[in-house]
Amino acid sequence: MASQIRASHILLMYKGSMRSTATRSQDEALAQINDLKAQLAAGADFTQLAAQHSDCPSGQGGGDLGMFGQGMMVPAFDEAAFALQLGQMSDVVETPFGYHLIVRTEPEAQIRASHILLMYDGSMHSEATRSKAEAQALIKDIKEQINKGANFAKMAIEYSDCPSGREGGDLGEFGRGQMVGEFEAAAFGLELDQISDVVETPFGYHLIQRTA
Repeated sequence: MASQIRASHILLMYKGSMRSTATRSQDEALAQINDLKAQLAAGADFTQLAAQHSDCPSGQGGGDLGMFGQGMMVPAFDEAAFALQLGQMSDVVETPFGYHLIVRTEPEAQIRASHILLMYDGSMHSEATRSKAEAQALIKDIKEQINKGANFAKMAIEYSDCPSGREGGDLGEFGRGQMVGEFEAAAFGLELDQISDVVETPFGYHLIQRTA
């Protein structure tokens, strides 16, 4: 069984369910979720129905809950979601929050990357004393050395201000939404083994290498 899955859901709360502000009765919620299930069985689009009817904030995104591991959801939801095959929809699932329909979806695309980070005085979480101009000049020099054949991991060990530098800059696997926007856009735009141009984020200047 997968350690993490991705799923979407439609939640119908009722008066008295956990964190609910709904005014419908429990019987009305059950009747409505069964009606939605019938519409889905007849070919209705799950994301559209989630956006129109779900009482979970995820409904705004078509019900998408992203990736999650076992034990992160309430037990009844967890058990139902992890029992699904890719693309399969659950029966109606009852939890303390109300009634759910759950569909297991494709895992988020993940990549693996390493980086070299040069912080400067005033960048986010920085203890560096170099100026922004000095950091920019140094990262460009490092980029030139790598272009001439210097080993990326060795340069990360020597220069990177990120704790990952001790591991040659390796950040492990990550998906979209886990890194700041500028870093994410650059990293996901790389081909395997390609090294980015200098990327600026609130943390400083980066060189990024996609490794998987």
